[in-house]
Amino acid sequence: MPAPKPAEGPWEVFAECADWLLVIGGHAVQSYGMDRLTYDCDCAVLDRNEETLKAKLASIGYVLNDRQAHFSRYVHLGRQRAVVDVMRLDAKTFALLSTGARETQIGEKCVRVPRAFHLLAMKLHALKQNPERAHKDWADICHLLDF
Repeated sequence: MPAPKPAEGPWEVFAECADWLLVIGGHAVQSYGMDRLTYDCDCAVLDRNEETLKAKLASIGYVLNDRQAHFSRYVHLGRQRAVVDVMRLDAKTFALLSTGARETQIGEKCVRVPRAFHLLAMKLHALKQNPERAHKDWADICHLLDF
């Protein structure tokens, strides 16, 4: 299955929420010049803003599919847009992750991504929690080390 095109993601919502939302994961790594496939749209938000994000996603056809302690997954009812994985953060952690965040374009929308250093730390943490991710994350880790 080919990766969704940027226009098939929730980019208009992510752009509207840029004050309290950061694009993370594969699309963020791509913004640093890594040529890689990614199927979902990962973001980090202030935990207090998830309900606002949920409402904005619902306006373009998304529903909550799963909710864990710090993560939520939203799927598009028509399956015409990518899955959205949301990492909820407290204000202190979000502020740290936002430090040095930069704007980038995905499709025609302007979104924010964390510094490469922060993405690298997130990838290493995910790998520590789940070593089976090595095949998925190792190339990203190596690429981010150059920044």
